[in-house]
Amino acid sequence: MRGLIRLTMMLCLLPSLSWADEIRPAFLSLVEQANHHYQVRFKVPLHSGTRLSLQAQFPPQCRQIAPIAIVQNELISNQQWEIQCPASLAGESIQIQGLANTRTDVLLRIEFEDGSLSMQRFTPAQTALTIDAPDDRTSIAANYTIMGIEHILIGWDHLLFVLCLVFIAGTPKRILVTITGFTLAHSVTLLATSLNWLQVPVAPVEAVIALSILFLAAELLKPHKTSLTWRYPALVSSTFGLIHGFGFAAVLTEIGLPQNGFAIALLFFNVGVELGQVIFISSLLIAAWLISQFWRVKQQDLLQVTAYTVGTVSAFWLVERTVSLF
Repeated sequence: MRGLIRLTMMLCLLPSLSWADEIRPAFLSLVEQANHHYQVRFKVPLHSGTRLSLQAQFPPQCRQIAPIAIVQNELISNQQWEIQCPASLAGESIQIQGLANTRTDVLLRIEFEDGSLSMQRFTPAQTALTIDAPDDRTSIAANYTIMGIEHILIGWDHLLFVLCLVFIAGTPKRILVTITGFTLAHSVTLLATSLNWLQVPVAPVEAVIALSILFLAAELLKPHKTSLTWRYPALVSSTFGLIHGFGFAAVLTEIGLPQNGFAIALLFFNVGVELGQVIFISSLLIAAWLISQFWRVKQQDLLQVTAYTVGTVSAFWLVERTVSLF
């Protein structure tokens, strides 16, 4: 029992631990305008409140033509500026100074003037890259699938929500139906937001997402499993899934979608999110089976440990995100 409690608490407390670590990838975006004019945006994660010391170094023939504008919150430093190059950056080299001293990656996204897209990744072991020619549709699909998987696996608020859903659904059939409802719902708002049919401010959405997790944590503590949530978990997952979809859309908006291959990128980002959920749920079920081979655990005890731990983390998120609105 003690081992299972420790495992559950570590799983739920990892979100707070991850904030203090350099695991969030940085993001360097270049959008080509006329005459090889590039709009540059460099999003760098903060480590213990301090921006990671990363600098993008472009070919020497490129010159900065606009000052760097910086917008920063508690997690990210977002720098924007403009450069002018004598020719296309395709075939040229870009380097990220300071990356070798970190444990993070930098995703590079270049959208050329004709709407084509090139995506690559810097790592601490590979801090310089030669810009590839624009990606074909297969590469776009692969890149956005990977980004979708990465987003869900480092999106601890979404994962804790799914964790609670798995506990409430209980049986494999109900888990499948419940997660399918969540998937379909957040796919709707992801699509609507990406097509600019709906626009919702990100900050309130993040607060409501935290509230949805806290709500499910409270449901886990109910002694009588007769509430609407326990009887119809798919209905609840679908309702809150619409809200979580806005959170996914906010990330996709930051990354951007290519003019050529828009539908493919949107589709496969969503596919990546679903694959990430499958990986997480499969890991949960495998871990549960392994633990059951060594410990005899009462389900009610496990529910209480999960509920209190998830509830504490989500309550902290709710307060933090609500305060940030003002």
